[in-house]
Amino acid sequence: MRVIQISETTPAKKPETNSVLALESANETMNRAGKKQVALKIAGSLVMEGEHTLLFADTNLGKSIFATQIAVAGASGKDCSPQFETEIAPQKVLYLDFELGPQQFARRYAEIDDRTLINPFSFPDNLTRAEIDPEKLPPGDMGALVLESIHAEVRGHGFKLVVVDNITWLSDDTEKGDAAGILMKAFHRLVRELSISILTLAHTPKVPAHAPITINHLAGSKRLANFADAVFAIGRDWQNPDTHAYLKQLKVRAAGPLEYGSDNVVVMERVKSGNFLGFEFRHFASEDDIIRREGDRERDERQSKERARVLVVKRENPEASLRDLAKLAGPGFNHMKVKRILKKCNT
Repeated sequence: MRVIQISETTPAKKPETNSVLALESANETMNRAGKKQVALKIAGSLVMEGEHTLLFADTNLGKSIFATQIAVAGASGKDCSPQFETEIAPQKVLYLDFELGPQQFARRYAEIDDRTLINPFSFPDNLTRAEIDPEKLPPGDMGALVLESIHAEVRGHGFKLVVVDNITWLSDDTEKGDAAGILMKAFHRLVRELSISILTLAHTPKVPAHAPITINHLAGSKRLANFADAVFAIGRDWQNPDTHAYLKQLKVRAAGPLEYGSDNVVVMERVKSGNFLGFEFRHFASEDDIIRREGDRERDERQSKERARVLVVKRENPEASLRDLAKLAGPGFNHMKVKRILKKCNT
């Protein structure tokens, strides 16, 4: 029997396993990363190249308006605004619009003369807008179908930035942790597998007027945020509630430290300048200075609504613990608040 002598310099054969883990030394990781360019800014530190970013806000605060500005910046290579630098070269952008129809979209980006749309804004040729084609939508999981379509379109057309407006349309259960987590994991895989950037928009339940924005206000909060590289939100500026809003960063990764936290939020005005509806920078501010303070009447109304909400949840779930009741009641509730409310109602 022939014996093979293995020298010290001959690498031993790795045992075959079913492990899904890809192992490498820390130095190998550094060498591999060093061969790639560092992530560039798409919209300042808010949206970075090669990341999955989540933008959330209440209804009618301008999520889609600002997301379109970011899409234009990505497709043109021009700054999203003077405060949000765009470092990337022009690239192909796919905007999945599940919110607006053609006429609704067009009214935002054209002038109106006697009920007629004139002088439409000239978008970059690199920007492609997509809607759901109802004739090609078979029964089944809409989220899975859209994810397959994104994969196919990115492969076929070379899109480098994808905007999903918004995640609520992909599942009826995004406010539930499990459904949200599945969708966000899928987006995370797409970013890594296809070497693209994704900006996902999400709704949030109504944030109390006096409260600073936190990740807990996000529908499906923890699961959605956990699987995003970066998270930022749009809130209402209660000094000018009809025209102004503010941006607040809640999570960053490649961008480094938070630039726009609670002590330095970005106040912007929603402006229709000729044929383009967008946000224009106004000033930086402390979040505490621009969220409305709660008066006596507002406090009484809020407490009345909270009391009614807790009683409904308790009636529907009589055996639930205080912590479970707080979760069922929604954002803004914890087990101690539920306990206080129930105690007052029983006295």
